[in-house]
Amino acid sequence: MFDNLFSPSPWVWATLVSCLIALPIAIHLIHRLRYRKVKWAAMEFLIKSHKENQKWVWLKQLFLLLSRIAILLTSLFLFAQVGCENDRISKILGGSTTHHYVLLDDSYSMLESDSSGQSAFDRASLTLSTILQRAQARPNQRFSLIRYSAGLGNTEELFDEPTTKSIQFDIEGEPVDKAFEKRVESVRGSLKCTQLAIGPRSSLQAIQTQIEENQTENTIVYLLSDFRESDWERSKETIPELASIEQIGVGIELIGCSEKSPSNLVVTDLYPKVNVRVAEAPLMMELKLSNWTDNVISKSRIQIETYTFDDPAPNQSSPFFDPGKMELPSVFVESVAPGKTVTRSFPVYFDRPGIHVVRAKSDQDGLNLDNQRWATVRVENEVDVLLVDDPLGSDAEFLALALNPGNMTGIRTQTEDKIFLRNSSPNELHDFDVIFLTNIDRLEPTTVTKLEQFVRAGGGLALFPGPETNLARWTDVMFKNGSGLLPLPWKQVEEIPAESSPNDVADFTPNRHPIFAPVFDVKNSILDSVQIEFVVQPDPNWNPLNSDAQILANVRGKENKPLVVETSFGKGRVISFLTTAGPDWNNWCRNATYPAILWLMEDYLAAGRNDRSENFVGDSFRFQFPRDEVQKNFVYLSPISDKINERSFETKTLQILEDSYQTTIGGKTSNETNRAGIYDFWFQKPDSSYDVQRLALNPDVRESRLKVIEPQQFELQLGKMKMNLVPWDAFSPEPVRRNSSSLGLFLLTLFLMLWILETLLAYSNSYAR
Repeated sequence: MFDNLFSPSPWVWATLVSCLIALPIAIHLIHRLRYRKVKWAAMEFLIKSHKENQKWVWLKQLFLLLSRIAILLTSLFLFAQVGCENDRISKILGGSTTHHYVLLDDSYSMLESDSSGQSAFDRASLTLSTILQRAQARPNQRFSLIRYSAGLGNTEELFDEPTTKSIQFDIEGEPVDKAFEKRVESVRGSLKCTQLAIGPRSSLQAIQTQIEENQTENTIVYLLSDFRESDWERSKETIPELASIEQIGVGIELIGCSEKSPSNLVVTDLYPKVNVRVAEAPLMMELKLSNWTDNVISKSRIQIETYTFDDPAPNQSSPFFDPGKMELPSVFVESVAPGKTVTRSFPVYFDRPGIHVVRAKSDQDGLNLDNQRWATVRVENEVDVLLVDDPLGSDAEFLALALNPGNMTGIRTQTEDKIFLRNSSPNELHDFDVIFLTNIDRLEPTTVTKLEQFVRAGGGLALFPGPETNLARWTDVMFKNGSGLLPLPWKQVEEIPAESSPNDVADFTPNRHPIFAPVFDVKNSILDSVQIEFVVQPDPNWNPLNSDAQILANVRGKENKPLVVETSFGKGRVISFLTTAGPDWNNWCRNATYPAILWLMEDYLAAGRNDRSENFVGDSFRFQFPRDEVQKNFVYLSPISDKINERSFETKTLQILEDSYQTTIGGKTSNETNRAGIYDFWFQKPDSSYDVQRLALNPDVRESRLKVIEPQQFELQLGKMKMNLVPWDAFSPEPVRRNSSSLGLFLLTLFLMLWILETLLAYSNSYAR
């Protein structure tokens, strides 16, 4: 019935109780031995009277002795915070129930398995039975189970407006009775690990609210997790949540369910290496492999697959189709050192435009979910580049020939004058990836505004001055004191005298940058033969250290004579050469490096059109269209798996918002985006054709760091909190501290009543007179 803080051993308690009973008796006997017999004639009368009342006196002394023993025992029980676990008795005595809250980690790192195939999630599920045994051993117990992923329902953003949702407990506050074991087994059979990267914070917040609302209950909180080092070494959010729960008076038990960290090679990234992505031309892809274990991983094979999709036909009745799947030669990695990442490149080929798919899949290991990675690639027929030149100039001809010699690169150039640029709408300019401006005398402010919108949205801009360029006017409308498109203020044209010694530094001196990759670290590069005759020099007061501009090349290596300068503007990039694109001020256009560097520069500037941001499992997607561009209904296809033809689809309806349609798909609390793979969204246009959005979702690789936190390191993170990390196989049904119903108020009342009774009995027995 009773529990304690000192020891679970009954012998300890038997000894304490015996000593406290014997102590008043011994004091009473010693007190009696203090008297000595003295013969006195008058005492015979008193003795005779005493004998007549002796039984009543003994009875009062016995009551006094028992009251003193009871006071000592009550003091012991009160100090030891004993409790009562019987439901009916505890209610009579003012006690309460014990509530067991179990927080189950269902993040995807719990899928890590050992050589026998048992995962950390399996071990956590088995530990539920041990916690249930603890609750069943005592009456008046309640039980709640919540997974980490269920706690995410606490708050969710929908159209940027927070919406509160009810928490979905798997078991919520149910009494532990004879039928409860079957209930737990039924729930255990339905528990599955997610593919999400989540922590316990949301779940801790959810149960804290309930604990504060039911403070009459005694509470024990259990965290069943793998306790990875990556999750807890920087747990600035979780530790305060645990501390606030502990301060309420809640017992917290941490149960580690992971074994020794297994071998885990992770495909951490997969993306196109270039930004010019055209059909019928090889496309270089790049993948990254990371070894986040303590051992070298050797001889790994990465299988490469491509999926080629045809656009759906207008009014296509069924969304099911079989994409062209092709297995490419595998990529082999000799070894990956512990904690290191290696990069490998490989080519893929798509024979038609569209949004196609590449998958990289490595060999199986301790955690298989992160062994593969998906990527989507939007392939075009051609990439459009706009060349704006003086009507009488020839610079654009050199650029066009260099960017697409023999129509081999997939870059389609369109040459126009500045009048075309002035009359074009922002939507028309958006069709181009990069705009080249060469030898333009001046631009009107409205034209500059269009160019700023173009670059801010991700477009690339290349600037080349020339003999016709009005430097002061360009600086005024394009530099704007450092807030415009021009990386630096153009001041004057300076002539570069010819070098007299053959050992002098080359005129064109590049710094390390992607666009100069063909010539960097190359001895005796043919770029060294380029001769610069004239170059635009910046204002002498301009300091690159006080600017966002980056100098990519200098004239003869002199820092005060920049030749190529770059700056960022919104999502886009701007590169400004300070010499001409044609032969007026240099002979670079007749050098073999000219087309190679220009092609790399076009690819570099087009990067803003290709968003490199990743989408993870559980992310939400928001789509918004003008109401006259799409129909109200759209089709959502489940992600691609190994059985492509078994994809399911669902017709959904867009929401009306003023003059547009919009919808949000997925989220961590939704089942719509809870698996890794390729997701399709088909939005039908008024002409019955489709606007297909194809997106890749991958697991968040931060969850793949499987190194388990060391107990000493974890104790440092916990600080002064009184909780320990216990392995799952060492967790015992017998708690170190049992949280039974408190009898503190009852014992305190009893102590006061006994103290008053003892005082009255002592007075009655003349001890206090």
